Amino acid sequence: MGNMNNPLITIFSMPKPFEGKIGLIQENAIGSWRQLKETEVILFGSEIKTNKCGTPLINDIFERAEKTASGKILAYVNADIILMDDFVEAVKKVNLERFLMVGRRHDFDFERKIDFKNSKWQDNLLKEAMPKWKIHGSTGIDYFIFPKGIFGSIPSFAIGRTFWDSWLVYKAYISGVPVIDATSEIKAIHQNHSYSNPLGMKGIWKGDEAKENEKLAGGPGHAFAIRDANFFLEKGEIRKARINFYKIITFPFRNYDKFYNFKIILFPGWLMMIAWRQMRKILWK
Repeated sequence: MGNMNNPLITIFSMPKPFEGKIGLIQENAIGSWRQLKETEVILFGSEIKTNKCGTPLINDIFERAEKTASGKILAYVNADIILMDDFVEAVKKVNLERFLMVGRRHDFDFERKIDFKNSKWQDNLLKEAMPKWKIHGSTGIDYFIFPKGIFGSIPSFAIGRTFWDSWLVYKAYISGVPVIDATSEIKAIHQNHSYSNPLGMKGIWKGDEAKENEKLAGGPGHAFAIRDANFFLEKGEIRKARINFYKIITFPFRNYDKFYNFKIILFPGWLMMIAWRQMRKILWK
């Protein structure tokens, strides 16, 4: 169980009401967190400030976590993500004062309650899930691991909508904080489910709250993905991200706000990426 006396990591989250399938999913996820050593778990609820639609605000969640956490390291985790021992082990391998660790999730259809009394629950789940799961794209960011204080002021994003997660990666990157992709080290299992927004994924991506989040973020130029990380954790070591085609063509976009004196040079490449993203957004239905 989590060590509440002297935790290394404080995992915090904002779960939905524990009802129906999502209730079972959250019980599995949060139950897995509570099995981890050297961790504490903080769950927020009605005390969190909301927008006019009644949606909880990210800035209040993170601010409260920073004030109440006992752990040296904070970890925001979506409440449908099952974590295992490799989560804590990955954090222990990072010997940096400032960092942001993110990673891609593993999507899996799982609809029964986990028996945490069974000491082999992790092995059994992995044996069942690994042949069937699908690794999600790099835009889906379901956990953020970081020391206190790296983000500063966070805009009042609505949770469960777009842009807030990609803005956190952007903010860390342009602030000179190493962004680490831990996909190969952390097996974060996402239990597949439908979405509560009345408009489904369209509501999440194109609804009024999504538009407001985009405005608060500063537009599509401030939306980074996991593949924009400049480091990765592999085989227990932090290494510089590999140079590939994506890294080359997106260099102007990724560094436009970081290297202020070179904005004129970087502008054409930045504009090309913005245009491409806007075109994808228009065409996506």
